[in-house]
Amino acid sequence: MRGSITSNETINFNDKIESDNISWGIIDKIDTQKQIMSVLLPSKPRAKPQSVNVPIGNAVTNYGAGFRLIPFSGGRTAVYLFEDTGGKYHHMGYVLDNLKNITDDVTGESQDNANRVLIRHLEEGEAQMSGAYGNEFFLSVDGSALVKTQFGSYLKLDNYMSRLEGNFSNLKYEMDGVRLRMGNVIRPTRPDTTEDQFIVKGADDIIKSSDQLVEGETWTPLKEFTVQVGTVQDPLSKYTDYVNPLLSPTIGTFSIADTYIKEDGTGLYSGGSLVQAYLRMFNGGGFMITEDGSFSIMDYTNWSSIKFPTINPERSMRLRGSLVSVAESSDTEAKFKTEILMNHESGAQIEVREGYVQLTEATGRYVKLDNFGFNITVPDAAVSINAKDIQLSVDGGSVSIGGMPTDGVLKATQTSLMFDTHTHAGPVGPPLPTFQWTPFLQVPNSPFVAQSFKVG
Repeated sequence: MRGSITSNETINFNDKIESDNISWGIIDKIDTQKQIMSVLLPSKPRAKPQSVNVPIGNAVTNYGAGFRLIPFSGGRTAVYLFEDTGGKYHHMGYVLDNLKNITDDVTGESQDNANRVLIRHLEEGEAQMSGAYGNEFFLSVDGSALVKTQFGSYLKLDNYMSRLEGNFSNLKYEMDGVRLRMGNVIRPTRPDTTEDQFIVKGADDIIKSSDQLVEGETWTPLKEFTVQVGTVQDPLSKYTDYVNPLLSPTIGTFSIADTYIKEDGTGLYSGGSLVQAYLRMFNGGGFMITEDGSFSIMDYTNWSSIKFPTINPERSMRLRGSLVSVAESSDTEAKFKTEILMNHESGAQIEVREGYVQLTEATGRYVKLDNFGFNITVPDAAVSINAKDIQLSVDGGSVSIGGMPTDGVLKATQTSLMFDTHTHAGPVGPPLPTFQWTPFLQVPNSPFVAQSFKVG
């Protein structure tokens, strides 16, 4: 059974085979489920090659234990076969020649002249299991163990240093109730799958998953170190995740990142700034540090906080929608730089700034006390003062009521009584009755009733 069925010069084999029961052939097709290959065997010169079905000779048992390798088909792999006395063929090994062309040298600097990744140079006693795509398991002469991927990510157990060493873009590690994430941020953003997506910052500075990027859009990867303690199993998706990421896990979450990314793939903001350091316990306590340097002691249950910024020296305390803030004034000409602001969640506000105090209600009406006096502004409402006695004390000034006060004020009751009772003695004839003011005081819009007046 000697001969040739190919002109491919890369396949050379030994014509000095001593036994006629050993032959070689080229793999034409493979049934990967049955692990059977169809091998073309050389026949007589210029005759059609014989095709035989041969089980792939892997070191694996019928119950799955062992090692398997599925070779390439389509004429890219040659194999040695043994024919037993019953005419059945058995896979013995692979036809190999010029291995130096695909094996690296001891320096690790050989050039790839076979258009493929060079396989590792092995010292005596070393072992390697490699795939056709550059991935491998390697047991070195120094007792270390290496697992490496095609693109260079690896995990190494260093024997001498007793160290676990790794190089990869991101890590997601699930332990019993503990989840650890490091490196590039990834999250399972698709509700119909557990597949993770990279979370990035797009050209528009919007946090999004990688599958939301438009073609040609530039983006920046986000980095994180996140540990979650008390993770729970979702009984529906069979995936360790949470329905409400702000209330889970059952113990707490700590993260340092470009921005903290919740389990649904969205970023967390505080006061319009991205949160870069985040601690949240299940009981609601924790803290946040934002990209502008603000530090907030948090009550996540009520979403309340005490805030300590570093850029603008503001100190604030928040309780739900209400806020008390002590901050530096933005007025560069102010003599006193501190201002105090109290905002209630209803919209009411109290301000204490340089030289004045102002109380403002939700619709904008306010009372202001400043260097110029006391001002009540309620343009569409009434002012009501209820008291037993009201006393207005004016030191050398006046009291004005109305928009354009020009007339002085007489006491109407006493003046009308004096006017109504006085008489004129004419030069001749009996006295005439005087004109009566009192009835005109009761007439609405009477010219005798002032719409504006001044006292003093």
